Amino acid sequence: MFVILPSDEAARQHVYQRAALLSYRLKLLLNPNEPRHVELVNAVEAAFVALIPAFKTGDHSHTATHIRRVTELGQQVLKSEWERVKAGE
Repeated sequence: MFVILPSDEAARQHVYQRAALLSYRLKLLLNPNEPRHVELVNAVEAAFVALIPAFKTGDHSHTATHIRRVTELGQQVLKSEWERVKAGE
């Protein structure tokens, strides 16, 4: 896990901008009509929002919980999409 100190403004800006970019790219790849995809988007947004207080306090434990949830949901979406592709849909 990474830790950004509250005093490192340049690092905070870099991580926040990168997280925003990745969040938007992921949203473009997901289907808003698929419940699992919507759940993943919501988890990504929650992780993104959790960055702000984490940057202020230096405590990233709550953010790490969100990141684990995003990873878990992302794996589930990828698996279901892979199964769909293998089935020829």
